[in-house]
Amino acid sequence: MNKDNLAGFGIGILAGLLVGGAIALLYAPQEGAKTRAMIKDEAIKVRDNTGRFVGKIAKRVKRDK
Repeated sequence: MNKDNLAGFGIGILAGLLVGGAIALLYAPQEGAKTRAMIKDEAIKVRDNTGRFVGKIAKRVKRDK
C-alpha cells in the first residue's frame, strides 16, 4: 500500500467515524446530559485512536524513507 492510498484510507476511516456518530445520535435520542457525555467519551476515543493511527503511519513513513 503506497502513501497516497494509506492517507486516503485514514481519511475514509475518520469520515466514517463522523458519519456513524451523527447517525447514532439521530437514532438514539436521550437526555441532553447523557448525549453530551456520550459525545465526550466518543471524542476521546476518536482522539486516542487517531493518535495511534498517525503514529503507525509516521513509523511506516520513516521506515520507507
